[in-house]
Formats: sequence, C-alpha cells, structure tokens
Amino acid sequence: MVIYGINPIDNDRKALSRLFNDKGLTYQYLIDLKGKCRNEIGISGFPRMFLISPDQKIVWQHFGYTTDMDAELEKIITDKMAGK
Repeated sequence: MVIYGINPIDNDRKALSRLFNDKGLTYQYLIDLKGKCRNEIGISGFPRMFLISPDQKIVWQHFGYTTDMDAELEKIITDKMAGK
C-alpha cells in the first residue's frame, strides 16, 4: 500500500518538510497548485481522503476531519487487505 498526500495550496517545501518531521509523518506528498489532480479526481473541499484499489477504483472516501477518522480508516484498510 502506498499513501500520498496532495497539497493544492502551499508550495513551501521547507515548511511542509518541517511539518512532516514535527508530526512524524512518513507518507509522500504531492504539490498540485494548478489543480490538475484535484480536478481529475473531483475534489471540491479539504481535507478529503480516498482509498484507491490497485485497479484504480475508489473503494472508500471521506470528507472533512473527525476525531474517530483514524480508527475508521484503519478498519477500512484492514478489511480491504483481508478481502472484505
């Protein structure tokens, strides 16, 4: 599994690197200031999370932030990897 973050707003790579280091984040991020990826996927607000299968189908998506989002995401990933 590969995780990417897409940043459509900020192109300050140093600030993003500091944020990732401070928070212990290890996934890759992409900077999309022109909105190409955002437009292709159809993202209309942030934060937005997608799980995309190896055959490029969206199997889960979440809009916004909730405190239980991490637990929900962990369950979805575990279920998808188990073939559920």
